Amino acid sequence: MEVDRLVHGFENSPEARLLQKIEALHPEWHLAHGACSRCIDRSYVKIMQNEMPGEAVSQATYDPLVLPTPDRLNASREYLGNGTTICVIDSGFYPHPDLIEPLNRIRALVDITHPGRRTSYFNRAYGHSWHGTMTAVVAAGNGFSSNGVYSSIAPEADLVLIKVQDDGRITGENIAKAIRWAIRYREQHNIRIINLSVTDDWAISYQDSVVSQAAEAAVEAGITVVAAIGNDTTMPIRPPASAPNVIAVGGLNDQNTMWLGDDTLYHSTFGYTVDDFLKPGIIAPSIWLAAPILPKTDQQREAHALFDILEANDNDILAVLTREIGHTGLSSSLLQASPGEIRDAVAQEIYRNKYIHRDYKHADGTSFAAPIVCSVIAQMLEASPGLTPRAIRNILFLTARPLKNVSIERQGHGVIDPPAAVDMALKENHPFLNRPPSPFIDRDQSKIVFYFHNHDAQSVSLAGSFNGWEPNQIFFDYYGEGRWRLEIPMLPNGFYLYKFVLDGWRWIDDPENVFREPDGFNGLNSRLWIE
Repeated sequence: MEVDRLVHGFENSPEARLLQKIEALHPEWHLAHGACSRCIDRSYVKIMQNEMPGEAVSQATYDPLVLPTPDRLNASREYLGNGTTICVIDSGFYPHPDLIEPLNRIRALVDITHPGRRTSYFNRAYGHSWHGTMTAVVAAGNGFSSNGVYSSIAPEADLVLIKVQDDGRITGENIAKAIRWAIRYREQHNIRIINLSVTDDWAISYQDSVVSQAAEAAVEAGITVVAAIGNDTTMPIRPPASAPNVIAVGGLNDQNTMWLGDDTLYHSTFGYTVDDFLKPGIIAPSIWLAAPILPKTDQQREAHALFDILEANDNDILAVLTREIGHTGLSSSLLQASPGEIRDAVAQEIYRNKYIHRDYKHADGTSFAAPIVCSVIAQMLEASPGLTPRAIRNILFLTARPLKNVSIERQGHGVIDPPAAVDMALKENHPFLNRPPSPFIDRDQSKIVFYFHNHDAQSVSLAGSFNGWEPNQIFFDYYGEGRWRLEIPMLPNGFYLYKFVLDGWRWIDDPENVFREPDGFNGLNSRLWIE
């Protein structure tokens, strides 16, 4: 029989009480024995059972157990996205309880394809409502339907939801209209983040794409734009993920566990865009994600029926099965089965339909990785409201955790690290200067200016193909408040590669330069053309 790997090093345990719970559940167990990762995760849920009101966890979970996203990423419980609005642009929406109870956090519901439609239109569950409802709840749901168990990382963020599907199609023009709407009303609704888990049809230059141009305009207006990159390793990268200043999010498969050694890649799109930008910039969990079942649908009715049968006692289970079987895909032959056989069949049906709770199922795709990144950005903005889109992107890239033995092309800067990102954001409690991005080629003054922002570095130097990659030759000047600046004379026309070197040992790409390529050592070089 196949079993999960044994874990012996518990220094990565999110909480010391986890060991106490394992020891309480298994008195014969000793630390030296190790524990399978599945048992560790189950012990964590036992802790949650003791802390959550009602029977949310016991009813919410069935094998395979799906762990809440904040726990899997060790996200902060101090910063919950308060004071920030995420604009989710998607196929359609339903005002899910996780978004409107006990407080309605939806500031606007807009159908960009029929601007005259009233909010009441969204109160009916349409087929096109499913995808957008899931992305919105992954971004900012508070887990109301699960007594808080399946909460997002930013459960206090506000939302603006813009529907872009019309007659079964999502067009680039409608996506662009939605982005422009968000720009127009950004101050009224405090829109700081846009999530795009929808794409245009064609992989074209960002200069020719109405979607990419709108996304770039949003960034220029102070909105951080995040886009799902796609779920096919063979497909080209399409707008909006292909736009230069959009944070394109690829996929991580963390094996539904809190243990870092289990991380692998999800089958997400990657590579160079038409304009030669290497994407994704970062990756986030893309599978085994708790997402809502669309209310008022046959699917929700089926999930409720299956859990009613599963939780019935032996004396009542046949009566409950008889009453509910018509709402499920179960065979009528089960009416002659024993209670144990009925439960086994129901469990298999729950597994097959990906249900993890009466009102939730598990979903996968970079469509749900992107809103996770948005929720972390909402935390960062609560911690430091003055952050600009450029500063946010720099922090996410600098704090990301690279996966070992995994292609850099597929993971970008690595796995998003919420606590590290929030910690770095907390240091940015100062105004940001309005300056060009690094590197700035000043032809009038015949010089190149490099910029870097970091509060922790003691020294920053420049190394590249133009100086033989010497790390102790060209040093930045420090101007306070995390600001580093370097001027060098204009280089001869040509193509150059370079890195920044922090404290003489940490080599990184220039986080503001959108042109990157693999360095041959599973890192990234920044690219520079002088013409």
